[in-house]
Amino acid sequence: MEKFTQWRDPGTGISPFMPVSKPKKSNVIIAVLQTLPKIVLALLRTPPLMLYSLVYCMVPLAFVRRWVISFLLNFLFSTNLFGSSYDASIEGIKRSNTKLKKANMPHPGDVIIVNHTSPLDGMVLYLISSNCSFLTFTKDGALVELSVWEVFTSALSLEKPNKPPVKLANYANKVVYLFAEGTTSNGKSILPYNKGYNSVVTEAKKGHKLKILAMKLTPSQLTTPIPKPVVSYLWELLTNFGALMFRIRIELLDEHQSLQSIREKSAEIGRLRLVGAQLDIVNKGLFVEAYRKNTRS
Repeated sequence: MEKFTQWRDPGTGISPFMPVSKPKKSNVIIAVLQTLPKIVLALLRTPPLMLYSLVYCMVPLAFVRRWVISFLLNFLFSTNLFGSSYDASIEGIKRSNTKLKKANMPHPGDVIIVNHTSPLDGMVLYLISSNCSFLTFTKDGALVELSVWEVFTSALSLEKPNKPPVKLANYANKVVYLFAEGTTSNGKSILPYNKGYNSVVTEAKKGHKLKILAMKLTPSQLTTPIPKPVVSYLWELLTNFGALMFRIRIELLDEHQSLQSIREKSAEIGRLRLVGAQLDIVNKGLFVEAYRKNTRS
């Protein structure tokens, strides 16, 4: 849309906060015929969702929670009946070399810089390594920890949960997934990293293995570059007839990698583009305000 050109990166032409549009229905009759099966599907999937969510909350065992999340992603939120919700590869390692691939997957002591596009990011990352913590930044650069559920809800909001700041040193025995952008995009680019990024990654270089993980979600309509109600997003998941897949690429970084080149490397392995410094979380808030005014008018 022309009126949102100030939030379009001049170098790439990408608008990282613009929601990915869904295919338009050609007429009212087709829209109704498509909606009725969705209602039935949502009604069938809602009771298991409530049951499995209760199990997740009541049984704090990693293998149980992994099983619950796998069921949600593969059966309730999609139709991955005989497959997996993610496909992970390691840069420079052949898929057939399973031993070397396993050795380079996330392990305790790793700090992994991750791009952020949807509420489901935390769930799929938990499947890769359940001995993990999710860290991100507030608008003012404070480092905070999120649970899987908080990753889900904060991806649907401009605000992070009101939590005390944490220190990276407290997570030496965990896989640390670091959402360095501090907010979500539509999965087409890497946003500017948060102001707290430099100090945290400089510290991470001293006592951790530093890795990058770039992921792309299909269908891209499930990305959440702007806020929306949790119920609305759950409706999209529960009425999703198709498959759901995260394409994930991981790379171990050299200890001498510069802070700026890490962002460039993330874009490179994820087949993403870098957008300018003006497209940060502050300007995202301005975009959301303008977008909502436009959709109401």
